Amino acid sequence: MFECDLLIVGMGIAGLATAVALAKKGKRVAICDRRTNEFKRWQHIILTPESIRTLSDLQQGSPSEVETQFLYLLRRERGITAIKDIQRYLYKQLLRLQQSGNPVIILTNANIDSITTDKQGNVNTIKISSAAPPSSLIVNETRLSQVELKVQNLICSDGYTRDTFYLLCEQSIDFKPAMAVAAPLYYPHHASLNVSIQRVDNQPLVLPRNPVLRLTDQNRFRVLVLRTDSAAKFKEPRTKIKAHYVTEMPQDPADGVGSHRKDSVRKLLRKDIVDNLCKLNGELSVTLNTSEADSGCQFFTTPLMKMERPMMHNVICIGDCFLTSRYALSHGANDAIKEAVLVRDLLTGDITKSKFEQQMVRLASSRIQEGKIFDEGKSAYVNGLPTVPYNSKY
Repeated sequence: MFECDLLIVGMGIAGLATAVALAKKGKRVAICDRRTNEFKRWQHIILTPESIRTLSDLQQGSPSEVETQFLYLLRRERGITAIKDIQRYLYKQLLRLQQSGNPVIILTNANIDSITTDKQGNVNTIKISSAAPPSSLIVNETRLSQVELKVQNLICSDGYTRDTFYLLCEQSIDFKPAMAVAAPLYYPHHASLNVSIQRVDNQPLVLPRNPVLRLTDQNRFRVLVLRTDSAAKFKEPRTKIKAHYVTEMPQDPADGVGSHRKDSVRKLLRKDIVDNLCKLNGELSVTLNTSEADSGCQFFTTPLMKMERPMMHNVICIGDCFLTSRYALSHGANDAIKEAVLVRDLLTGDITKSKFEQQMVRLASSRIQEGKIFDEGKSAYVNGLPTVPYNSKY
C-alpha cells in the first residue's frame, strides 16, 4: 500500500497544475488517469497573462530549451496555445520533481475500482487497477495489476463525466447533496481548424508583424494564429506556414450541422486569409491538415453543469468536474489554473476552507454570468479574456 497526502484523478490542465503546485510544496502527491501520458489534444485555447505567470512560477529547476521556447511563444502569441502543449509542459515539471526526490506517484492506464470512507465520511483508501488491457497499470513506469492508496485528500479532476464522484455517491449518501444542475445555459459553438498556407507561385510569404490576428464583426469573434517554431523563423523567408484558426459560430438552428457547417467555417477562414494575407502576397493556397480533418471542426453547445459545493469532507472537485461550462476554444483552462493555486493554498494552510469555497464559488458565478451574456447574444467572450461587444475594436 502507498501512502500519500492526496490523490488527483485526471491529468488535464487542472489536475496536472494542482499536482505540480502541491509537489513543489513538499506534499506527497499521487495522480492517475485512464489514458497514457501521450497528450494529444491539439485544440487551441487562450491563456491570460495571469495564467502564463502561474505556469512560469510552476517551473521546477532550470528550464530546458523546449520549455523556455514554450513560455516565450506563449507570451509572443498572446497566450494562444494547444491544450496538449500545456499538459506536456506541466507533466515535465512533475517528472522533474519526481526525479529530484519529491514523493510523486504517477499512475496511467488506471481505473478506480473502489473507494473506502471512514465513519466521518472522509475518503481513506482507494483501490486502482488496470483500465485496459489487463495488467497494464503503470505506476512510476512499473507495470502492476492493482495498487492500493491510503490518502488524506481526494481531488476529482476527471472532467464533466464526474465518474469518481458518482462512485462516491454510490457508496456514501453524504456526497449526494453536492450534485446539482444549474440553469440550462448554452455557450456558442466554437470551430477550430489547422491549416497550411503557401503562395501559389511558391515564392516566400510576406507575413504581418503580428502572428496573431483577431477579427471581429457583428456575428463572430475570430482568431487566426500564424504558427512557427520561433520568433526568428517568423522573420525569416518562409514559403509555407502553419496556421490555427478559431471562430465562434452562431447558434441559429438554420445554420446547419456537419459538413455544411464545416464548409461555412472554411469559407470564413478563406475570407479572413484573403482580407489579411492576400493583400501582402497575392493568391494563396490553403490546405486543411489531413491528419486533423475529421476533428478539425468542433461544434458543441455544452449545458452548464455545476456542483453545489466544491468540497465535501476531504474530497475536492476542480476543473470541469466542479463546473462544466464551455468547450473547445475556452475549456475553462484559466479557471483551472486558478483553482490549482487555490487548492495548493488550502492544503498548505495558507487559506481557510471557507475562503477556498468562497473563491471557487466566485469563479463559478463569473462563468455562469458569462453564459447568460452569451445566451442574450450581446457579447463575445474568448477563454479568460474580458467580455467585449461584437462591434467594438479589440
